[in-house]
Amino acid sequence: MKPEKQLSNQMTEPQVVVDHVVLLIHGIRTEADWQEMVVRKLEAPGIRAFPIKYGYFDAFKFLIPGFRNQPLVKVLKEIRLVRDRFPTAKLSIIAHSFGTYVVSQLLQENFDIRLHRTLFCGSVVKTNYPWEKVLRQVTEDQVVNECGKSDVWPVIGTWQH
Repeated sequence: MKPEKQLSNQMTEPQVVVDHVVLLIHGIRTEADWQEMVVRKLEAPGIRAFPIKYGYFDAFKFLIPGFRNQPLVKVLKEIRLVRDRFPTAKLSIIAHSFGTYVVSQLLQENFDIRLHRTLFCGSVVKTNYPWEKVLRQVTEDQVVNECGKSDVWPVIGTWQH
């Protein structure tokens, strides 16, 4: 298992102009190796990308609501850390699988979160998610909520919340 890099440790660079920050949030049953590749592809002058890791999250933890809250606390802390570090930057999120659940819950519970763009891949967010309640936080035409039809985990995930 790779050691987790804390976002706070990744933001020790000197103050630079950052116009856009992209946060990457993984799903269950993964060490999220894809995040480092995406960081390399996204970073450019004025753009920073940061992986948020909350540790390996197995299917057992996913099925128990009490365990599901732990990643929410971690991700919310990291979002606020980024917002404090880059207060004028646009904030976007790319989330996969359970990460989509985490972000969708945080949006409903934390009205101070504002997202420029939101990309959900392998989404477990229900089709009847109340987007109308979070439209002040996201721009509806800047949200992609993609779910693979042959992926069993998003189907199971939608049953759990």
